[in-house]
Amino acid sequence: MKNKLTNKLSNLFKSSCVVFTAVVFSFYILQRLITKDQGNWGLDLMDLFLVLLTSIWFTATNVFLTNKKLNIILRVAMHFVSSTLGFYLIFIYLTGYAKKSSNAFLLVIAFAVAYIIVAVAILAIRNFIIKKKTQDKEKYESIYKDEE
Repeated sequence: MKNKLTNKLSNLFKSSCVVFTAVVFSFYILQRLITKDQGNWGLDLMDLFLVLLTSIWFTATNVFLTNKKLNIILRVAMHFVSSTLGFYLIFIYLTGYAKKSSNAFLLVIAFAVAYIIVAVAILAIRNFIIKKKTQDKEKYESIYKDEE
């Protein structure tokens, strides 16, 4: 039991580190493209901690997506709610942004819209792949007949 929990936590942390690295690297590239300031890369230690915390949260929410017992729409809905809650708690509440700005609601809406766009694209690709696999599994009928 302990070994299984340790493996799950290890996999969660490894996946979170991959997400963290991708986000930080993307942020760095974006910052370099937008500004020409080569000395300051824009993230301090607290920002990096928040990105790591978010990476862990979002990776943990993937448990909803991998639960094959539930319908895909329910899985995505649960992942959406959990991801949006994580975004709010980490980037708006923990940073104190909710107290400072009336734009907090707009940030949550922007996150939700971005999530929906990405989710629709992923679901469309998933649907295409599933249809392709089912078409490939249909009975193969040779177009060449043996003529005797």
